[in-house]
Amino acid sequence: MEQVVRHTDAVKTLLVRPAKKCPMFKPGQFLHLAMDAYDPSSNWPESRVFSIASSPTRRETLRIIFSVKGRFTRKMFDELNEGDEIFVKLPYGSFTFPDEDQPLVLVAGGTGITPFLSYLEYAVDSGLGRRIALYYGMRSPDDFVCGPVLSECRQRLKGFSFHCYLETDAGLPDVDVAGAGFIPCGPSCAKSPMRAMPSTISPALP
Repeated sequence: MEQVVRHTDAVKTLLVRPAKKCPMFKPGQFLHLAMDAYDPSSNWPESRVFSIASSPTRRETLRIIFSVKGRFTRKMFDELNEGDEIFVKLPYGSFTFPDEDQPLVLVAGGTGITPFLSYLEYAVDSGLGRRIALYYGMRSPDDFVCGPVLSECRQRLKGFSFHCYLETDAGLPDVDVAGAGFIPCGPSCAKSPMRAMPSTISPALP
């Protein structure tokens, strides 16, 4: 474990440096993470699945963003520290992004943004020119976990736009998806009534 970042009392980011060459994966795929030691002669230990929140073009490290949902993720939150050894296997899943050049509208809630971060980093590194609009909903400003990635996108992706919302009872923003690929991901707060976040709340985005 190279780095552990605590965002809130229930959300952390793990930056993992693989001990051997990481397999190729596609943006949107996920991995299995185990905390107990893995013996290749035995069964895979208890694990949970997490979307890979980093690009396949940057496989020297793997980013995992998670929130506490139960016993296993509570143990991860409380016990994992920098320098610890964990075990992962990948890639899995068919949640990937279309190759066409049509515009994309991405709607994420909470840690549901993780597969989008993988794709956005990939888009930056691959020089993709498609228009991408990201709508990101969260419960509070403290849940804003992806400032550096989105800042890079704003600087290097010409067709990228970012819209941030806080959960409230003020009404859901209108999202124009005409002629675009529409991909939602995340918990129910992505569908909850929201209000626009003032720009002063996200200073990590210049």
